[in-house]
Amino acid sequence: MEPPKSKVGIYYYSLSGRTKEVCVELSRLLNCYIEEIIDLRERRGFLQFFRNGFEALFNKETQIAPLKSSIRDFDVVIVGTPIWAGKIPPAVRTFVNQNASDIRKYALVFTYGFELAKRAVSAFEKILGAPPAGIAGCTTREVDEENFSNELQNFIKMISIYI
Repeated sequence: MEPPKSKVGIYYYSLSGRTKEVCVELSRLLNCYIEEIIDLRERRGFLQFFRNGFEALFNKETQIAPLKSSIRDFDVVIVGTPIWAGKIPPAVRTFVNQNASDIRKYALVFTYGFELAKRAVSAFEKILGAPPAGIAGCTTREVDEENFSNELQNFIKMISIYI
């Protein structure tokens, strides 16, 4: 499927479905392309929970499925990701490292349980060499209660000069 001619593309990773829910709504609001980052490793289950946290904590990468679109098609790339152990998951780290040279401007949408981790933002800044154009953070509770529209509206205002 060809991505629409949009200045914005959303790429997200979601294990629980919360980040997907937020990014799908954001894509609807922006009328923009959206694509899931697919981790080829099985990450569900009790023991995997600990492995996932460990791998995120120690900045591990993983194998991800090839993308269906080209990052170069977009002026702004929005990356949607959960926070694991205060950091970004291996699939998102792999995605960013593989595509860093093609990302011109980026913004971040986080879902998290307790607090928005500054370490996660720092990881993006280190890999991409610049701060994000905008950051949205939605707690697990906000997503479960479908109470994140204000956060997305504020995010859209933040990045509106780039889109």
